[in-house]
Amino acid sequence: MKKIIALISIAALLAFAGCSAKKDTKKVSTTSTPIQTTVAVSTRDSAATRDSAQVNENTLYCTAEEYVTLRDAASEDGNELTRVKKGESVTLLSEDGDFYRVTYKGTTGFVLKDYFTKENPAGTATPGTTDATGATRPATATNVKYNEGDELYCIAEDSVTLRASASRTAEEVSFIDSGEVVTYLEASGEWLKVDYDGETGYVMAKYFSDNEEAELITD
Repeated sequence: MKKIIALISIAALLAFAGCSAKKDTKKVSTTSTPIQTTVAVSTRDSAATRDSAQVNENTLYCTAEEYVTLRDAASEDGNELTRVKKGESVTLLSEDGDFYRVTYKGTTGFVLKDYFTKENPAGTATPGTTDATGATRPATATNVKYNEGDELYCIAEDSVTLRASASRTAEEVSFIDSGEVVTYLEASGEWLKVDYDGETGYVMAKYFSDNEEAELITD
């Protein structure tokens, strides 16, 4: 009996040793693969900057003393669409002779170039006066404050036509050479009613100034 128990014990020990030898040890990898991330760069800011620059480049400010008429054609005879007040801005679309084609509060039309600038009016000199650079801006009928009887100098490079009425197609009365003097009577739109050597007529305001040293207008 003792021999049988001893044999059983030995057999059990051998079986246990065999099972232990067959056990597999799994290796656990601790190496991790770096996660690649793609950063999306938004172009919104750069696009907004370009749009802002475009808006600023095409923005014009009204420099008239009161307002400028927006018309349906590039002519002083064009129908009035609305009025652009001093300091208000319009968006420049194109140029047509003495006029700008612009959009103002959703309405597209034409305005005279003389009454608009790309600079903020707060930073410009009043037409007819000398600015910080020493240059004299030409006068326009709606933003000068001449008194009846004032002497005005022709600041056109060549000569200016004195007309029978305030229209570019009106009858020619006379011609006023650069540097000659007229007597101011009153303003009418972009025109001045003046007396020149005893003849009364109308001239475009931008070609006259009470400053004899004003910069000549070459257009």
